[in-house]
Amino acid sequence: CLLKSRAPSCGGRDVNGSGRPGFFAEAVLKRYPHAAVEEESRLRRREFREWFLSQLFLAASLRTLGKF
Repeated sequence: CLLKSRAPSCGGRDVNGSGRPGFFAEAVLKRYPHAAVEEESRLRRREFREWFLSQLFLAASLRTLGKF
């Protein structure tokens, strides 16, 4: 799941200086605690992009095996 950084509803990190994610992002994180979730702005950095893609491929592999 990709979240829009600094958006009031779906920002994944410090939104409006509150230190909490937006209300949509918070609901997604609560409903899907093991899902790969990242803000789009952080995907510009190679290490975050690699981590996010690795999580997606791992989840797909586990689903194929029936473990997730």
